[in-house]
Amino acid sequence: MSFIDNLLSFENPWGNNTPNKDKDQGRSRPSNTNSDIDGLIKRGQEKIISFLTKGNNRPAKDNTPINPSPVVLAFFIGLIFVWLATGFYTIDTDEEGVVMRFGKHNRTATPGLNYKLPSPIEAVEKISVTRINKEMIGLKAFPRKINIDNNLDETDSSNPKESQMLTGDENIIDMHFFVQWYIKSAKDYLFNIKDDIGESTIKVSAESAMRQVVGRVKISEALSEQRQEIEQRAKNILQEILDSYNSGIEVVNVGILYSYVAPEVRDAYRDIQSAKADKEREINEAFAYRNDIIPRARGEAQAIIEEAKAYKESAIARATGEAERFKNIVSQYQNAREATKKRMYIETMEHVLKDLNKVIVDKSVAGKSVPFFSINELMKKSYDK
Repeated sequence: MSFIDNLLSFENPWGNNTPNKDKDQGRSRPSNTNSDIDGLIKRGQEKIISFLTKGNNRPAKDNTPINPSPVVLAFFIGLIFVWLATGFYTIDTDEEGVVMRFGKHNRTATPGLNYKLPSPIEAVEKISVTRINKEMIGLKAFPRKINIDNNLDETDSSNPKESQMLTGDENIIDMHFFVQWYIKSAKDYLFNIKDDIGESTIKVSAESAMRQVVGRVKISEALSEQRQEIEQRAKNILQEILDSYNSGIEVVNVGILYSYVAPEVRDAYRDIQSAKADKEREINEAFAYRNDIIPRARGEAQAIIEEAKAYKESAIARATGEAERFKNIVSQYQNAREATKKRMYIETMEHVLKDLNKVIVDKSVAGKSVPFFSINELMKKSYDK
């Protein structure tokens, strides 16, 4: 008979025979229930002792020391060793082990071979602390295509409940972004936020941080001008939120994959962008005109200045020469008045008549000839000059 059979084959405390309904009618049960339970426990102990002492030829009810069977003793010792051996475990280089004793944190195990008290006394939870994890916000799945500007092409995998955000100037945009993070404290992560929806804590916190940042900027800034600044500010706010939870998480990066206006305001936004493009074109044309006209004006101004300087030097030199010439004439006039007058008269007439058409007539025939002037010839000469 097996050990279980011997253990279960104890005598019924109310008798070995099945109670006879006819005989037992009117008979009451024993009033002392505690005595019956004690007797049941005692009989069970005797059965166990009898099984352990089988083959020792020693009665089980005497008061002498009990020597159990060597085979049974070795079996139980082996079970104990196997149970204790289940406490050995290994931790990988990228992991930390959180050891819990009766569900309460006891210690943190380092990589390598470790030992814990076997279950159910102690348990260990292995958590990767170097792996970079990623959360996608605004998408039902990872994008199928990303263009050369690192912007996500709009697909049917978008999740409007997560992606649509309100800007500071009350416009709606679709924004898809990701969060990269790792676990810096396995204990805090395990006991504070890790559960069946542990990753959702990070996702919801990231969405809240991004909405807070986008709600403070204009749509133009959210789409292009302050994109990197928005990513950095969202990262800082997300880290503050997770630290307030004692989550044990370090945020590595927040990156925007795709951002564009929502369909409801897309046409108006395109008109605005077209107007901005026209504005930029006009500004560029104005700058080009300025860059062309200003150097030319400066060159012309410099030429005029140089010409004025030359005229100044020429006028001064000419005036100086005239003054010296006048001084010489005065000196000569004082020495020979008539000769000087005649010379000055001749020079003056020479200067006046130099460019005129002249006909010289001898005095002896001046009264005998009739002057004839060809008007056409005179006019032609005048035009030629």
